[in-house]
Amino acid sequence: LEYTAMGDAVNVAARMEQTAEPGTVQITAETHRRIASTFEVEPRGGVEVKGKAEPVLAYRVVGRKQQPETPSRTHATPLVGREHEMEILTRAIADAHEGRGRIVSLIAEAGLGKSRLIEETQQEWGRLRPDDDPRSIWDVRRIWEMWQCVSYDTTRPYAQYRRMLARIAGIGDTDPPDVVREKLVRTIDFSAEWVEPHMRVWRALFGVQEPDDEPLEGEAFKDAIMELVPASTRHAGTAPRLLVFEDLHWCDEASMDVLIETAKLVDELPCLFLFAFRPDRDAPSWRLRRWLETELPDRSTEIELSPLSERDSGELVDALLPEAEGLRAQILERTEGNPLFVEEVATAVRQLGADSDGAIAIPDTLQALITARSTRSTIDPGARCSSPR
Repeated sequence: LEYTAMGDAVNVAARMEQTAEPGTVQITAETHRRIASTFEVEPRGGVEVKGKAEPVLAYRVVGRKQQPETPSRTHATPLVGREHEMEILTRAIADAHEGRGRIVSLIAEAGLGKSRLIEETQQEWGRLRPDDDPRSIWDVRRIWEMWQCVSYDTTRPYAQYRRMLARIAGIGDTDPPDVVREKLVRTIDFSAEWVEPHMRVWRALFGVQEPDDEPLEGEAFKDAIMELVPASTRHAGTAPRLLVFEDLHWCDEASMDVLIETAKLVDELPCLFLFAFRPDRDAPSWRLRRWLETELPDRSTEIELSPLSERDSGELVDALLPEAEGLRAQILERTEGNPLFVEEVATAVRQLGADSDGAIAIPDTLQALITARSTRSTIDPGARCSSPR
């Protein structure tokens, strides 16, 4: 079988590529809206696209913002059916603020609400600690504030740790070695005594060693990073901290080793470690789950999320689509208690509407629904890099 991508989105993406300057990234207005808080862009005016009555607005991506804007965590969709789970999380927050470290694992399939519970926990934490002194965006002590794994780094040793560190330091893929070293040093300017212990490991991690550096690889590198990360986390202070680790089913094994070693600090520090992952027995996160059950049963709690009940799903549908009573049963049947699926269906109904007979064609999966919405959009959400000419 052969497959190909077709349709309006592909045509617009191809036109963005064709009209971009060599070596640049050109995006549409819709993509600009999605990345505006993180990247600097320059407007390039309208681009004629075959089949479009009006030119499509284009932007050239200049680079990452020095001070990315923090998106609002306010969630318009009501939280339903998760009262018990929020009680557990609220108790864990209280324990951390009273000086007792806690670990909570959120375990569920995609779309059942792990990320939403993380958002709610972050909001409650911020409500209790509104006067926390914000650290510099470049401060490496922020590395555990929001650790989010990605699927394409699963097999690369220490890739997740390296990626989060690169994000904090603002390291670009094309930065030369001296710039990488300079940006890494900037993340630890709070403590001169910690500069070289960090840089010895980080130079090896990023492949930017100094000419006189002794080789640090294999078991020697593992020993060094496993000693460094927990020690620097301990050095960050004894104030209560919320440490979030999301999508750990995609964590690489080496980064998981570092995470587990750091999690042992729960006995010493008033931190709330919040782990989120899918119930995949073959993923590194399953090893974390077994380790917590064996080594830290008194400090850790599991929250396994199930699909919403029909009553709770109905409450969610009524809140999102109060005017679509006739569609309620169809939405409930197809979404099967998955709150994210319900939200996406509601968005699709609002954007695309129902058929003349009042029915809606709901794809069988959440991914298919999002794809259907994207292909019917009048503006391409994609971005393409131009080829050198």
